[in-house]
Amino acid sequence: MVIAVNPAMLTGEYRTEFSITGLEQPDNALFWQVFQQVQDWFERMPGDSEPMMESGEIEALAYRRFQIELPHGQNPIFQLRLDVKLSARGGPVSVSVQSSFLETDGATPPPELLAGPPSLIRELLEAFTCYRGSDLLSATPTLITLETARDFADDRILNPDRQLPIIAVSQDWRGRTPVNPARLQALLSGMAEVATYDSYVAEQLRQHLGFQLACFNGAIRIYQPGCSREDQRGQHNFWMPGQSRDIGRQSAGRLVQEFARYLPEVTDTHEFETVRRQVQQKRMAEQAAELLALPLRQQIVQLEAEIASLNVQLQERERDNTTEETKINKLHQQLVDRDTELESLRSQLEQVI
Repeated sequence: MVIAVNPAMLTGEYRTEFSITGLEQPDNALFWQVFQQVQDWFERMPGDSEPMMESGEIEALAYRRFQIELPHGQNPIFQLRLDVKLSARGGPVSVSVQSSFLETDGATPPPELLAGPPSLIRELLEAFTCYRGSDLLSATPTLITLETARDFADDRILNPDRQLPIIAVSQDWRGRTPVNPARLQALLSGMAEVATYDSYVAEQLRQHLGFQLACFNGAIRIYQPGCSREDQRGQHNFWMPGQSRDIGRQSAGRLVQEFARYLPEVTDTHEFETVRRQVQQKRMAEQAAELLALPLRQQIVQLEAEIASLNVQLQERERDNTTEETKINKLHQQLVDRDTELESLRSQLEQVI
């Protein structure tokens, strides 16, 4: 019962895109926190290779891109190219991660080898609040209880705005699951939400969703985005309990391919390219404005130098004037003194005569 085949996953490629949100912080503080987390992760990568990095920021716009080629951890004959893009426009941080095998002399990576997800995904999901659209991403599977079953059906499975596929892994009557939900969620981090529940919850979900959408007794179902109660059973991939147990015994690579090929491809929103283009445009505009302003800046510098020179001359003249004024005042005072002395002598003379 194939809904949509994801060709990227059949060729050993991992790709996801999501946003990181947080409390409003000035100066892109959240972006720099995410950037530091990613940079620290790359610094822990084994080997001598260093990632190529592209960066830019201006005002509220910022972006960083890391790209590195590494030998696969399980089989170093095969090389992986990892591309991580971060961008922000003063709000949430957009994250894009792509990992894929490089061509190796015609050798094809065996299905046991996975291109991703890199451990960076889990670190980001655990450290920050991450969303695909309105869907909260998690590094651990969702455990549905009797108390949360109805809300999960209405708010998650039947949510028309949901973008993230939900892989329901039901327990059998002994409480066993055909696939380890935690392992499956780790292998599909950023690509799907894994949910698990017991037989009592399965019955409540069956009553609420209808038999055509039921999943119980160790069966597995993928609830594709856009799910509604009117959907036919075949619209949402389904594995019977026996099939599910067989899948659970497969290697990690085959387990991922079994489910991931039915997951819709991640649509690139081109957020990184948008921010990078805006930064480049603003830089070009600033450079053009700087070229236009250069002659004016030169004239301003010249005038400022002339004004400084005139101020020096003025201060020298004022000091000269002050000196001359002091001399004049002194002569004036001497004249007054002499005139007073003269009047005194005349007075004495009149008395004598």
